[in-house]
Formats: sequence, structure tokens, C-alpha cells
Amino acid sequence: HPEIAKAMGNLAATYRALGRYTDALGLEVEALAFMKRVHPSDHPGLAKAMGHLAATYSALGRHADACRLSKQAIEILERARVSADHPLLRQLKEIYRNLRQ
Repeated sequence: HPEIAKAMGNLAATYRALGRYTDALGLEVEALAFMKRVHPSDHPGLAKAMGHLAATYSALGRHADACRLSKQAIEILERARVSADHPLLRQLKEIYRNLRQ
């Protein structure tokens, strides 16, 4: 059920906010895998899960992984035709830009 992935993501966000990136990482990888099983490949929820995992990768210094996931998430949102001012799309583009510098 998608609510399981949402709960895992919420707990991971709490870990991330506390600086417990390794704990967050495991949950986010699991949540993303779950989201990939229950949603189509262009679902915005999948992009959100990828964005969260990208933020954790970045915090752990795994910038190449963060950059790759951010780019994939941006592509999902653009295929889903979300507005250019969509907060998640703006956030992901900023993360991607910062990682590319």
C-alpha cells in the first residue's frame, strides 16, 4: 500500500532532519523501491521519493548519485507536465544546479 512508503519517507525525513543520514538512507532506498512497485514510472510521487533520496545522498557526499536521481526526478515531473512553478520541480532543479557546480 502506498501509505507504507509514505510512512517510511516521513520517518526518513525525521532522521534526515536530525542529521542521521545513514538511517534515512536505508528507509529512503526501501521507500523508493516500494514506490517503483506500486506506481507507474511517471508518477509524481516517485519523483518526490527520488528527490528525498537525492538530498540524503548529497548530505552523505554521494554527489554523483544525488545528481543522477535529481535529474531523473526532474524528467518524471516534466513528463507529468507539472507547472514550472511546482515547488518540488523548483526544489529539484535547484539541487541539480548546485550539484552540477
